[in-house]
This record gives sequence, structure tokens and C-alpha cells, in this order.
Amino acid sequence: MISFSHIGICVSDIPTSVRFYCNVLEFQKGKLFTSEDTGGSELSSLLGFDGDLEFQCHFVCKDMLLLELLQFTIPNPVGTATARPMNKLGFTHLTFRVDEIDSIAAKVIEYGGTVLGATRTKRLSPGGYNEDVMFCLDPDGTRMELLTLSDNVKFN
Repeated sequence: MISFSHIGICVSDIPTSVRFYCNVLEFQKGKLFTSEDTGGSELSSLLGFDGDLEFQCHFVCKDMLLLELLQFTIPNPVGTATARPMNKLGFTHLTFRVDEIDSIAAKVIEYGGTVLGATRTKRLSPGGYNEDVMFCLDPDGTRMELLTLSDNVKFN
């Protein structure tokens, strides 16, 4: 048996990220763990580090999507809170279907994210349905797509 479990996202501040995902995208708070709860430095090599390891992780859930928000204190997080190029190999974005983009975009800004307004696209798709799409970033630069689309449009 194979089943999907969760997606891990490195964040700079657990409380900020939990507020963002819960207040902007209506996730529910799940469990909070520290490195002490999960075996601490025993996980260092599993996670690709040498030496000491300290972190917190807070799970948040929406529908069937479970996110693990990870804040490392040893070693410190690396990188910047900017969007990765979409053509960089690996993870590109999370997509959320929304009823209306403008109110969500306002919340993105209110809770420390960034709206990429130049990406806003309203069109009649080649499939014949109306779509309204825009990208934004969470407070740490994780790209999210806000998508307004009829419920009867499926991707599977």
C-alpha cells in the first residue's frame, strides 16, 4: 500500500506561518512537535545534517492536505523569502481553489505574504471554462496559486 502523508515546508517563524495558513487559507492547527519530541540529533543524518539539530514542526490541515511547517534553529534556515523560478527543478507551488481572489489576496498581504499582481490572469481556457488565476507568496516565499474555477472542472 502507498498513501500520501504530508508536505514539509521550511519556515522562518512557526507562529507567523501558522497564522498565515490558518487565517488566509483556512487551515486548521494540528500537532506541534520539537526536535526533543522526535529524537533530536538522532534525526540529523536523516535530514541531511551533520551535528546538532534543533527544530520545531507544526502541522496544519485543510481537507486532505497536511502541511508540516518546519522551523530550524540549529542549523539556521538558509535562503531568502523570494519566489523560486518556476522552471527550477523540484517543487514549484501549492494551488488553492478559491471562490474569489481579491479578498484572499488582501489577507495574503495582511498576514505577511506577497501578492504577485502581475501574474493575475483572467481568461476563457482552451477547455472552454472561465478561470481567474494569480500567484502569491507566503511569508517565506513559498509560491501559491489562487485559482477560481468551476467545481465541475476536474484535473484527474
